[in-house]
Amino acid sequence: MLSRLSVLTLTSLGCHAAQGQTLHYTGEWRLIYAGRVHLHIGADSGRLALETAGLAERLYPVRSTYTVNYHQQLCAASSVEDYRQGRKYREIRVTYGKEKATRVELDQAKSGTQVGSNEVPVPACVHDVLGALEQLRRQPRAEPGTLWRVPVSDGKRTANVEVRALDREKIRTAAGEYQTTRYEAMLFNGVIFRRSARLFIWLTDDARRLPVQIRVQMPFYLGTVTLQLGKEEQG
Repeated sequence: MLSRLSVLTLTSLGCHAAQGQTLHYTGEWRLIYAGRVHLHIGADSGRLALETAGLAERLYPVRSTYTVNYHQQLCAASSVEDYRQGRKYREIRVTYGKEKATRVELDQAKSGTQVGSNEVPVPACVHDVLGALEQLRRQPRAEPGTLWRVPVSDGKRTANVEVRALDREKIRTAAGEYQTTRYEAMLFNGVIFRRSARLFIWLTDDARRLPVQIRVQMPFYLGTVTLQLGKEEQG
């Protein structure tokens, strides 16, 4: 257990979401260029677009667009993921109600045939993964050892996900050099996602709280994926 432990409620607001902000990332897999990710977050919606490139495109081509709508305080209302991997083309729709989330998966390569559905209980205010990241950004800089618990759901699972502040680090990306705090979000290993992995997020220590680096550390035979901030745009 970390030496300092506190539980905080994620409710404070920041100005960057009200204005709207787009963050552009480059991705590396096994230390080679792997693709691009574009993340937009606003007051009541978010959007993430991913496309592989280079060797990753040849081995594992992916195109994915994810959009989400929020109620107040970034409580998830609905989301749609359009996911293409080779010939596989799926659309996943999630609707978040007051007590449950409903998830429907459609095979768009087969004229929108439904191939899966399920419901899971959720609290009155639950976050998707993007909303949980934005809530973390809206907190002041944390001391190492601080712990948050955030209610998160993807429509298949719901959990109070732990996020820990680990240590201070200086990070250099194409966008500049930043003083950051590194966090670990416990999303994997069956909590929300089944894959065995660890998720680390580096947020700047200034008022912008920029996620300048995101890393998914998987078993050695799968390798590590790292996203680094290349450009920030307002609006």
